Amino acid sequence: MASLGYLGRDFLKLVLDAGDWVTEDACESFTEPGTDTLLHTVQSDILHLRDRGRDQDCPPLELRPGDDSIQVHCCHSPLREMEVLHDHLLDWFRRDPQLSPHEILVMMPDIEAYAPFIQAVFDSPEDESRRIPFSLADRSARRQSQVIDTFLTLLNLPLTRLGSATVLTLLEAPVVRQRFHLIEQELERIRSWIEETRICWGIDQQHRAQFELPELPNHTWRAGLDRLLLGYALPGRGQHLFAGTLPCDDIEGNAATVLGRFVEFAEQLFATVESLRMARPFGQWQKLLQEVLRRFFHANPQTEPELVEVHAGIDQLARQAALADFQEPLDFAVVLERLTPALESDRFASGFLTGGVTFCALKPMRSIPFKIICLVGMNDEAFPRPTSHLSFDLMARQPRLGDRSSREDDRYLFLETLLSARQRLYLSYVGQSIRDNSQTPPSVLVSELAQYVAQAFTLAPAAPAAGSAGVPLGGSARAPEAEELAGRDASASIVTRHRLQAFSEAYFGGEQPGLFSYSEENCAASQLARRGRAKPRPFLDQPLAEAESEWRHVDLEQ
Repeated sequence: MASLGYLGRDFLKLVLDAGDWVTEDACESFTEPGTDTLLHTVQSDILHLRDRGRDQDCPPLELRPGDDSIQVHCCHSPLREMEVLHDHLLDWFRRDPQLSPHEILVMMPDIEAYAPFIQAVFDSPEDESRRIPFSLADRSARRQSQVIDTFLTLLNLPLTRLGSATVLTLLEAPVVRQRFHLIEQELERIRSWIEETRICWGIDQQHRAQFELPELPNHTWRAGLDRLLLGYALPGRGQHLFAGTLPCDDIEGNAATVLGRFVEFAEQLFATVESLRMARPFGQWQKLLQEVLRRFFHANPQTEPELVEVHAGIDQLARQAALADFQEPLDFAVVLERLTPALESDRFASGFLTGGVTFCALKPMRSIPFKIICLVGMNDEAFPRPTSHLSFDLMARQPRLGDRSSREDDRYLFLETLLSARQRLYLSYVGQSIRDNSQTPPSVLVSELAQYVAQAFTLAPAAPAAGSAGVPLGGSARAPEAEELAGRDASASIVTRHRLQAFSEAYFGGEQPGLFSYSEENCAASQLARRGRAKPRPFLDQPLAEAESEWRHVDLEQ
């Protein structure tokens, strides 16, 4: 546990060496957590630098029955982690009516990996009365903004062969369709045109030659669009060629309007791709990128804030180039390499402390005191995050006091989180294989915490806990009892291993400690699974009659 504070120790040493700023009453700023719960006892040991269980004057303490101030949950997948967390949040709100959603913080190493599962579980509750308000923070701007995502996708097109699927993906973006006045139902007609004209990839034969391939016009965008336009002007009924081109029929009425808008989109796209291939000073790149925005995006009350963010990112790079007095022509790959991280960064800073349960990434200065802090995704290889150094990084070869280390940052962040939790610290990780149920270890930080609990605490005998009204469906939120933990150390009392399926019988039988559920649908599914299955009826209940004589002999013609 002491190794978690290396980063803070080095930082304070640098601050103390800079001057004598410590006053006589500095120690009064620290609050004694007490020893009433497991969490507070660990915090108190850290405050007083006690190695409980090894120091002679600090013997192990008995772990009180039902103490769930520190709990570790082992699940099969990120989805199960969110389902288990959702049930525990409902249980905490039931047990403590004064607890508010904004007093709970949920952090994870990779917020983008867990965001779909968070929205799937918390955005679609079975009962609206049990909806838990929540917000997602620290997501990249590209994931939050459709304009930024589409703009970066558009800028990456010169690096591709302009395949039909790639271009259609760009046209499927609602912001692009709005600019060219296309609706979603018209995309199906455009897809059928592309399939009928056999458009595969490449603007024209010259574009294909850039990939060191033969200059063949067949199956290019230009050849396919020529067939569509010629079919509107001169139907060929699938038989007559005009200047070596076979018209594509059935372009009439409203289809002609859709074709005109689609051709306008394609011409704008081809012109943009060609213009992005030329090297130019960044001042000209700034004007061109702003022109691309005007070509493909229409400003309205919904897209205006996102367009402002894109313009701000482009202008910021222009200011940096001006400050550097760099006027040399730049290839587009260099501009894209610098522009992409500038636009993907979290420029919105939204979703943090909005009144609901906050889901955010594990970052420094996020360990604000909360009543309940949950850390999910604490897998072995996910946290602490590995540190990678470049071969020419001299700081990695000769590290000095105060040098940045992402691994040490994460260790210190875990210590800050442990000290910031006021009532409960909830930890979960994917520790069981979804295929064969094989076990994998958690993060080394979780293992170190469990080892300290085993060293500093012992199990206290207790009578079975009495049931109470309002418990979860078919289960109980009680902690494991001493009889169930016989022969095991105290760390076993804080670890709960969950089942693969949320409708497992263990969550509704009331026999497994720590396993419970508030889901009525899963309860009904569990009851159906426990029912005896009727033996299926045979396909035939009696032998078939013997075939007639005319069907007993079959010749080759038959």
